[in-house]
Amino acid sequence: LALCWAGRESLVLVPTLDLMQQWYALLRLAFPQQEIGLLGGGYHEVMPLTVATYDSASRHMERLGNRFGTLIFDEAHHLPSEFYRSIAEDALAPYRLGLTATPERSDGRHTDLVELIGPTVYRKQPEELIGAVLAAFRIQPVWVELSAEERALYRQALDERNQFLKTQRIGLGSLQGWNRFVMCSARTAEGRRAMQAHQQARRIALATPAKLRALAEIL
Repeated sequence: LALCWAGRESLVLVPTLDLMQQWYALLRLAFPQQEIGLLGGGYHEVMPLTVATYDSASRHMERLGNRFGTLIFDEAHHLPSEFYRSIAEDALAPYRLGLTATPERSDGRHTDLVELIGPTVYRKQPEELIGAVLAAFRIQPVWVELSAEERALYRQALDERNQFLKTQRIGLGSLQGWNRFVMCSARTAEGRRAMQAHQQARRIALATPAKLRALAEIL
């Protein structure tokens, strides 16, 4: 409805390739006569309606920022990070919509969403959905620890990445530094290994099997 109401060329931003494919499939159903572009995961097909990952959009937004009139940010809490905020800052789109079930960030940067996207227009607390959408629940954090092997692999991957960044004098605290890292990873074997190490460390931190083991114990 938002896309139809705005009537502008539109870009949907997502944090993962899985979500990119899910949005693509849903948009194909909603707009069967329209070609849907993809930007990310090896795709570079920019159409009037395009789905892009945050990573890819952050690298191309200086060139694409004046093309789209509508931006939809899925999992919008990712946007205020140093790497991704330039997507919103470099875009001229007057229509912006952010979607997330977890807007708050531990670093407090969720307050930047008002400037990057706009004010909150609709929100429901999980407790309000009990009985209609959700079963009764309670929230209880469960902390998990990496195994000794996982900790060793994580540290090894970080050391390999950081050694490469040090020799190339690259800092990841800015979008420019991240772009240099991506370019180096495409040009040299050492860069590719460093990027692979970065991705391995990220997988261990975000999707460690320890989480699945904890879930199995809960179930």
